[in-house]
Amino acid sequence: MIEAVDLCGAGIDLEKVKGTARAVMGGEKKEGDISIALVSKKRMKQINYQYRGKDEATDVLSFSLGNTEEGIMGQIIVCPEVIKEREGEQEVLREVGRRVAHGLLHILGYNHNSEGARQKMEKKEADYLRKVTF
Repeated sequence: MIEAVDLCGAGIDLEKVKGTARAVMGGEKKEGDISIALVSKKRMKQINYQYRGKDEATDVLSFSLGNTEEGIMGQIIVCPEVIKEREGEQEVLREVGRRVAHGLLHILGYNHNSEGARQKMEKKEADYLRKVTF
C-alpha cells in the first residue's frame, strides 16, 4: 500500500505523487508499504537534525523500515518549499515526484556513492518519471 499526506498545505496532487511511487515499485517488481509525507521547511529541518545531525532543511529524506512477508516498508519525507526554492514554482509537482522516486530507490537499496551508482540511479529516476503524467 502506498499512502501520501500533505502536512504542509502545499496543495500537491497526492494521487500523482503516489503514482510515482507505484511506477517505481512496479518497475522494480517490489511490493510493500510506503508512506509519503509532504512537510514544511521548519519540520524538515527538525527531522534532518534529529536523524542526520544537519541543522538545515533538505528536499527529501527516506527511511527503510525493514522488510516483512508483504514486502518492503519505508517512509519518504519531502519538503515542497525547499524544492520550490531550488527548482522554481512551475516545476514543484514534477520535482516532488522526482524526490519520491529518489527516496524510494534509496529504500530499495540504491545509492549514489560513486559516479556509476549515481548515473544508474538518475537513469532509473528519469525512466520512472516518464511513466507518470504531471
